[in-house]
Amino acid sequence: IEGAVEKTKKGTEIADRTAQAFNEIREGIGQVSGLVTEITTSSDDQAVGISQINNGLEQINHVTAQNTANAEESAAATEQLSSQAALLREMLQRFIVQGASFERMREGTSKAVLPPV
Repeated sequence: IEGAVEKTKKGTEIADRTAQAFNEIREGIGQVSGLVTEITTSSDDQAVGISQINNGLEQINHVTAQNTANAEESAAATEQLSSQAALLREMLQRFIVQGASFERMREGTSKAVLPPV
């Protein structure tokens, strides 16, 4: 009988330790589940942030393309205006006002006198 009682005590101790181990495992699973939930939430937040960054970069690319086009248009307009200014200068050099060429008037070496009206 004493052997049976001893075996029962050991069995009860093993059952208690097993129950305690299962409780610890259950608690650990709860903690892991909480961590997985936090990781999921953080991943979702990061995905939203990355999407916003991508949208911002797309807008920057669009603005950069517009700036490039505007710069090219400005350069073309500048070149055209420069050509027109050179042509106008060439045309004005052909005029003579009261014996003074346009070039001398521009330099201030001759004073033009307009004829009376």
